[in-house]
Amino acid sequence: MIAAQVLSALGLVVTALYFPALRVYLGNHLYYNLSLAHVALWLALLCLVVSGVLAALALLIPHRLRRAYAALLLGLAFFAWVKASFLGWDYGMFIGDSIAWDRFATRSYADTAALVLACVASLFWRRQAFENCARLVLFLALVQSVALIALTPLASAADRTRILAKRSVEVQVPRTERISSRENVILLLLDTLQADVVAQWFAGDQRRREAWRGFVYFRDAVSEAGVTWLSVPHLLTGAQYDNQQPYTVYLGAAYEAPGSALRNLRAAGYYVELSPWALSTPIPLSRSLLSNVAERGFGPSVESLRSILVVGLFTVLPQLAQKALHPAFLAATLEFVDANADNNLRFIRDLDRLPVEMVPQPVAKFIHLRGPHVPLLRYGAHGFDYAAAARDTGSPEVVISEFTRANFERVSAEMLEAVTRYLQKLQAAGAYDRTTLFVFGDHGAGRLGQRFIAPAATGYGKPAEVISSGMQAAAAAALMVKPPGGSGELAASDAPVVLSDIGATLNRIAGRGEQADGSVLLAPRLAQRSRRFIDVSSIRFDGQGRLPPMTEFRIDGPVWRDASWSRTGRRFLASGMRQSDPPYAPGTTLKFGADANALDYLDQGWRAPVQGAKSLWTDGYIARMTLPLKAAMPAGGVLELDAGPYGSRFKSVTRRAVVSVNGVDIGSLAVSDRRIHRLTIPAAATSGDALALRFDLPDAMSPYGTYGHADDGLLSLQVYSLRVAGAAAP
Repeated sequence: MIAAQVLSALGLVVTALYFPALRVYLGNHLYYNLSLAHVALWLALLCLVVSGVLAALALLIPHRLRRAYAALLLGLAFFAWVKASFLGWDYGMFIGDSIAWDRFATRSYADTAALVLACVASLFWRRQAFENCARLVLFLALVQSVALIALTPLASAADRTRILAKRSVEVQVPRTERISSRENVILLLLDTLQADVVAQWFAGDQRRREAWRGFVYFRDAVSEAGVTWLSVPHLLTGAQYDNQQPYTVYLGAAYEAPGSALRNLRAAGYYVELSPWALSTPIPLSRSLLSNVAERGFGPSVESLRSILVVGLFTVLPQLAQKALHPAFLAATLEFVDANADNNLRFIRDLDRLPVEMVPQPVAKFIHLRGPHVPLLRYGAHGFDYAAAARDTGSPEVVISEFTRANFERVSAEMLEAVTRYLQKLQAAGAYDRTTLFVFGDHGAGRLGQRFIAPAATGYGKPAEVISSGMQAAAAAALMVKPPGGSGELAASDAPVVLSDIGATLNRIAGRGEQADGSVLLAPRLAQRSRRFIDVSSIRFDGQGRLPPMTEFRIDGPVWRDASWSRTGRRFLASGMRQSDPPYAPGTTLKFGADANALDYLDQGWRAPVQGAKSLWTDGYIARMTLPLKAAMPAGGVLELDAGPYGSRFKSVTRRAVVSVNGVDIGSLAVSDRRIHRLTIPAAATSGDALALRFDLPDAMSPYGTYGHADDGLLSLQVYSLRVAGAAAP
């Protein structure tokens, strides 16, 4: 009897905790600086403890019910296996975002039915389950072991080698603010800090400009990619990820290449210190790059193991439990929901808590702050007053707030004020004049719903000329640089720079290496240069460690000017790099949505596709796409657009779209419901070898505050398909 209780408890714990947690670790091994042995051992020890507790509970149950108890544990184990293996609905990434549960309402019935069936069957056949307990537990262990080997990165020889070679390392938490008496290089990355918000912040108070003396604010800085996992390695190494190899291979090779700024600073004798944002800083914890990393001992990595375990458990719960417990699981998993662990608040607290330690060795620091990245947080009664929350010796309640423009600007301002205090700390230590400082965002917030806004005070030009799509705003990163000895009030520069210029500047300081891309920021030039931006819809790596298709754009002119933008035609696919768009055969229907064929031709002005969606939203006041023709259309043709208006779910609305082809106006659409809209294309617009389609959308509106959304972008049309046929076509 005792053996059966122990085995049934072990079967449930192994199926609901151990194997799901291992799958989470293996599927996300890039993010964890832990060895497989460390994870597997500590998870096993924890599972033994939990199994013992469940088995001990049987002693508290009347003897006649113990067989049913053991059978019920086995039934729950089989449900957990079915849920994880066959009913694992994709809710998106577990990074603090809310889940649109209504999208999965019907799927919850399958969860509930499977749970009820497993429980009823186990109790109905409780004698058989009890007598065959060992065989059933062995079956569950074997089938999950096979799945773990065959259906995770362990199935790939290259990934398996990398996983087995991983060592458990950690960043050593500083006890002092180490500052060099000779030379300092400090990089302060505020994730998602957007250029227009910073321009408005500086314009709002003259004292801010005075506090940032010696700095140059580069108004026309371009991030080469709209996600941290691409932009940070590129700016520090000059190497661009092209999707032709697993990301882990690229990351390791880029940071060990001759253009790696951290490697060169380390080799030049600098003490290189990293302050990461939890698991979101794509810098390998290697002694060749960083001075403040060390191998972890036998002790458990509590935060990482808790994250792995909790996310794994979440995947095997029925949806009704997932929905009810999602906030609690976020609180148990993500560091930013704890005021004492939050990256932003910890930095502010350390301004006063960490004493300055002067050392003779030159020092380089890379400080990655969460900044205004989602989710935006309020702290109990302190609200968005981060300085007051940092002074609170307790642990203020953390509230995740809407990602509105006002909240975005407020958190950006709070973190810029914190950086200002850091500058004052350097000045008080007498180190400011011998310090080179870079304060920047790794990309803008456009893909998170914040468009680029250019008030008159910021000097960005006429509103009609300014970019309006989220994709373009993602390229407009803030960048401020102070050379050693810099003095005077904050200056503004319109030099066309890119974030990889930071790495080139660091290499110049180190006296080693050169990047293939980038120029030096300490002596910026106004000469025009063509810059590149890579757009990717998400950072979901596939089974081969590659990203979704990435599209390259060219920026010839100021990043904030819509006319500066064009698409190069290059797309970086997992199957290979494509140098140009596939020719469009007139009469072909282009579908919009995730993995649809229209994605090959989209220029700016479109939302990132949502996984599983069959349509795509326009984003901004202008949407463009270019169709290189496979066959000429000398006689003109017909444009057919299957689209509906934004907001029609809630009330009767009409969205206007003024359409032009190759610069020729072909008419205006009044889109009030979803249907196929047709316009005639005159022969004068089809004489070339491509069709440049432009949709001017004067009625585009922000969802924020209208229908309960926090999105501050500009939506107009929901497009399902598009077709261009020659004049002679039916």
